Amino acid sequence: MMQTKGHSRWINIGFQLVGIIAAVGFTTIILLLAEAPPLKAFQQLILGIVGSIDNVSNVLVSWMPLLITTAGLLVTFAAGLWNIGIEGQIIMGAVFTTWVLRLLQNSSWPAGIILVLAILAGIIGGGLWAFLVGVLKTFGGVNEIFGGLGLNFIANAIVLWLIYGLAIGDGPLIGANAVTLALVATILAMKLRYG
Repeated sequence: MMQTKGHSRWINIGFQLVGIIAAVGFTTIILLLAEAPPLKAFQQLILGIVGSIDNVSNVLVSWMPLLITTAGLLVTFAAGLWNIGIEGQIIMGAVFTTWVLRLLQNSSWPAGIILVLAILAGIIGGGLWAFLVGVLKTFGGVNEIFGGLGLNFIANAIVLWLIYGLAIGDGPLIGANAVTLALVATILAMKLRYG
């Protein structure tokens, strides 16, 4: 039994090394085809990650949401479910967080309280988006993979609407997207009600 576990571990390490070598090799081929020097490109990649304190902090800022999301995915995978809707949940968590931060940006509240409220808003936003997948599965019979994937597109559309519609004050675009969102909500409601 112990020898099988050790053997399996070495096989896993081997697969990971083969994956890394294949990725570096494929990237090198693409760079050579583009007539770019691969060693210089890899050097710039590494310097872009650890070249300065600012670079390291930028990597960590980008990495933390992915790490937290991965921790959440471990729960769903352990339960035997596929959470393909995680992208939409991240997006809606970010929308709720941004809304709270913008709402409280000129307040006199302590920064710590504002950050806690923003984090809670992100949790609520992502949780509500995940709840929609559960509602679609429970009452509409929609497979959670397809429900989550569909809601990812809707979350992206909402963000685009918020950025390019509300933020720039484009009245016709806001109206058109609001009508589209109402139609999507109506279709989902009918699917839930009539199956």
